Amino acid sequence: MSMRWAAVAAIAIALTAGASGCGDSTETGGSGTGAGASSAGKDSKAKGVKACDLLTPADVAGLLGADSPKPSKQSAKECVYTSGTKLAQIAVEPGTFDPSILETAFRGRAVKVEGLGDVAYTFKNQAIGQTHVWAKGQYLTLSVSATTADDTVAASKQLAEAAVGRL
Repeated sequence: MSMRWAAVAAIAIALTAGASGCGDSTETGGSGTGAGASSAGKDSKAKGVKACDLLTPADVAGLLGADSPKPSKQSAKECVYTSGTKLAQIAVEPGTFDPSILETAFRGRAVKVEGLGDVAYTFKNQAIGQTHVWAKGQYLTLSVSATTADDTVAASKQLAEAAVGRL
């Protein structure tokens, strides 16, 4: 279960460190069973959702200090925007909330967010602010690092609110 969290953190840290020379990907992805995903979602509206449909250039432009950012990595499950060392990322996969994640992945350091999706938590992972949301049978992870915002956790929550609104 903690392997997915480690992978999300590793990707975000690697991208923040400047390893963002990825081209567009045509990956369509399968069903996910990562941390917090105990069963696939059944909401038909959210079933074929693509990450870059949930997190748009307009959502991240101000945070990245870029007028028209384009994804540096794009697949059905992941959309990453970078500008220099600045990063805004979303990962999405089918899943429902598993309470064991609070101790296994967050190690008790997550803060519950009321009124966002079915269940949501923010989490500070070193310099990366993250918001994790379970909504409409989907599990979304929003990560923000080294942006124009002083509070990367608040910025990730703002992006999560926009993304959940598009599910």
